[in-house]
Amino acid sequence: MPDHVREAAQKNGRVWALSYDIAGTTTDRLFEVLTNDWKKMVDAKVTADARYLHHGGKSVVQVWGFYHKNEHNLMTSEVANKLMGFFQTPGPYTAFSGRRRRLELAAKPRSRLAETLPSLRRLRSLERR
Repeated sequence: MPDHVREAAQKNGRVWALSYDIAGTTTDRLFEVLTNDWKKMVDAKVTADARYLHHGGKSVVQVWGFYHKNEHNLMTSEVANKLMGFFQTPGPYTAFSGRRRRLELAAKPRSRLAETLPSLRRLRSLERR
């Protein structure tokens, strides 16, 4: 799939990034499905493409499709923290998540949002470097 996007970006002088639509993915599988695919893309050097979008030296990834009123794929604070932790961990899979604010806002239940905030603060401080 990324081959067509890469070719078009190269041909037209554009940049591109991976975007994951997780709508319909059950909460219990969300982290595993998303991180396994991201690792596969990084290991296949997809994010090393000259036209792949980077921010602050990190590959950009977008995650969308989680809705706080959708009972089938609720974004829990546990899953949000795991995703942010995964993308923040130094190493080959580190990424800049273009939807980190949505991860914060979608965390469920709202009373547990405070558990997510330390991860967001660490991410923001890393972005400022």
